[in-house]
Amino acid sequence: MVVRSLVLAAVICLVACERPGAQEFAPATLTDVFAADFHSDKPAFCDALDTDLSHADAQAFFTRSRVVSSKELHDHYDIAPCHLEGVAKDGALLCDWKIRPGGTGLVSCGEKTWNVVCDDCEDLYKD
Repeated sequence: MVVRSLVLAAVICLVACERPGAQEFAPATLTDVFAADFHSDKPAFCDALDTDLSHADAQAFFTRSRVVSSKELHDHYDIAPCHLEGVAKDGALLCDWKIRPGGTGLVSCGEKTWNVVCDDCEDLYKD
């Protein structure tokens, strides 16, 4: 009986302590998207021209993006060894993001991280 009470108290605390509105992230809600820097693990294979996005292009990427699971990302998308990175806001929360060639990305806000993909962003990438 004591164990059940402790488990119930822990569950109530977890639910009560969760950030309001944290149930599901929508990339389109990001504001003040700022493209800051390029990084490549394989410069001979992937360079800054592969993710030559302006601040507005990065905002458009997130507006068109959707959240996917790690499994879906792994099974259906190629992950490039380079990315453009920057910051944005989700409400009052400051978030870090990465956009890779091929329309994949990552958004981290606080302790939460989401994989995002944009299946209709080819026009944003410069030729």
